Amino acid sequence: NIGVLKSSAVVEAFGEVDRALFVDDRSNDAAKGRFTYSEPYSNSPLKIGHTGATMSTPHHHAVIAEIIADVLRPGDKVLDLGCGSGYLAAIFSKLVCSSGMGAEQGKVVAVECVPELLKLTESNLKKAGCENGVVLLDAYSSSRNNSDKLNDAIFVDKFKAIHVSFAMEKQELEKQFLDNIVPGGRIVAPIRDETGNQPQKEQILTIYQKDIKTHKISSREVMRVLCQPMIKEMISDQPKQTVNERIAELQDILKTWTEGFKASNNGKHPTREDIFNDETAKNLFTEFSKLRQRKW
Repeated sequence: NIGVLKSSAVVEAFGEVDRALFVDDRSNDAAKGRFTYSEPYSNSPLKIGHTGATMSTPHHHAVIAEIIADVLRPGDKVLDLGCGSGYLAAIFSKLVCSSGMGAEQGKVVAVECVPELLKLTESNLKKAGCENGVVLLDAYSSSRNNSDKLNDAIFVDKFKAIHVSFAMEKQELEKQFLDNIVPGGRIVAPIRDETGNQPQKEQILTIYQKDIKTHKISSREVMRVLCQPMIKEMISDQPKQTVNERIAELQDILKTWTEGFKASNNGKHPTREDIFNDETAKNLFTEFSKLRQRKW
């Protein structure tokens, strides 16, 4: 805990759910013989074993959990859009699903558009003992002719909280999800900047709150983030990355790690020593340096 985790319920949830169970170490440094015990807990995004999919940093997850937990009580319903490997769905289940609650048992609806990731989430939740109270949904109904339209089953319930993990346009989010939060509920999502004032690919993590009395929606910005767009389908035969593409990818990952480090250290920019004290950052930086030398 680096100061982001504050509420006792969230601290307890993070203590009960082992992040390492939700990381596919075969797709990270383990494949190169460099996997260490600490890597799943380092403040870096990690691949989760499927094309284009990554697991966000612990810092990012902690920020999201605290934002969501602020309005949650046992028995509430949470929608997790883009559940990836299921880590935050497991955290949310700890916040709303208490044993012995009977009819008041909460529910987490975890949605993913990649079938392989949905299966991975199911397996990981079972390993972590968090499968009870979590409903898994494919983002797109297989019976639809229009595969770009979200599954109607997502919109059957109304939720106390909605978490969106992928980058969205403001208009898209407001059109699709504002009606699906109950009074007093909130949405947290990475929203693409419309002003053109932020670096390419970055978004602004934004909270939408529905007033419990007036039902009016207010919003506020939290921080800049770097999230992927929704992956609409697995690309099994993805072409091999070029050197330039890999360099660009490493730059994005290192930038995200740097922002997480600064947020955790009162704005301090990481030194070379800081980078090399973090096993994941060191490996990423080393690969980046080698590729730059190779390029030139």
